[in-house]
Amino acid sequence: MYRTIKGKQVKISTRELKATIMKANNWTAEQYRKQYDLFKNKLRAYESYKAAHLGYSLEQVKANKDLRQSPQELLYKAAKAKLKYGADYEPSEQMKRIQRFSAESITKGWKKAQDFESTYSQRRAGIFAASTQYSFKDFIEKVSKAKEIDEVIEDPVRKEEALKALADHIKAKMTPTGAIQMGETYGSDEAGDDFDFEEWLEE
Repeated sequence: MYRTIKGKQVKISTRELKATIMKANNWTAEQYRKQYDLFKNKLRAYESYKAAHLGYSLEQVKANKDLRQSPQELLYKAAKAKLKYGADYEPSEQMKRIQRFSAESITKGWKKAQDFESTYSQRRAGIFAASTQYSFKDFIEKVSKAKEIDEVIEDPVRKEEALKALADHIKAKMTPTGAIQMGETYGSDEAGDDFDFEEWLEE
């Protein structure tokens, strides 16, 4: 991770990341180690579940760093927010989801995620579905293409990825001031009319 100092990007040391996390959570070094390991395994199970639903193989998950996040960096971001907001701190939807996963290794989490009809997968699907509806509620109500995605795609992971891509697609058509470029209308969803979400449809 980096921070900007006098216009320059300076990398935050692992030591500082750890110290900030410990401070925000009032953890000892031993507590940090245990909680870090627990969170890392929850995160890997979360990522395995997502990857399985998006059609990636276990080998791709292990080899592609873009499919994995740093547990320390996620804990650091949460710690910074906790220190900033104090009692008013509210975990992000992603953090809430990760914490609701059981702690598993990549391989074990992958095996569980492969059976889409299992109790394990169904419960995680419910977690994703509820979170996606909460996060994209207004977007789905206001943008017809988002509503179409919500109605057509059943898989909760694929649905969320398609909605994210649509939001990015529309954002790319906005001017620097946040307005839709000439000829596009956010309310009537003209900005999203040409969006193709075929790649997120289930095979």
